[in-house]
Order: sequence, then C-alpha cells, then structure tokens
Amino acid sequence: MLFVLNAHGRPFRPETFGKWFSKQCLDAGASRLANAGAGEFEVMAFLGDYTPNEARTYGKQASRAKPDA
Repeated sequence: MLFVLNAHGRPFRPETFGKWFSKQCLDAGASRLANAGAGEFEVMAFLGDYTPNEARTYGKQASRAKPDA
C-alpha cells in the first residue's frame, strides 16, 4: 500500500491529488520552458496565468541554474 502525503503530512483525498499532480506536471513543463530560454510571458501563456508573477519565479530559477560565464 502506498500513501502520498500532502504538505500538511496527511494523505491526499482522491479529488485533491489529481489537482496537485496536474499542477506538478505544469510546473515541470514551465521550468523546462524557462531553462530553454522562454520569457515570462511565454511561460505565463503555458500555465494560463493572468499575471507574470508566477512565471517570473520560473525565470529566476532558470537563471540560478545556469552557470556564470
């Protein structure tokens, strides 16, 4: 038996696990886009965000992941 726990250390309910997993998949795709050089508005379009704030997070993560020249 396998239990997947949420951020509060409790097992996910079936309806919330699907939403959480979907977000993780989207986040992984957004990180790959940012690492490939996509701008925040391109990442924003991929995620379906209304503001660039969340997309900016992925751009910052990608910037930190790149070694300095």
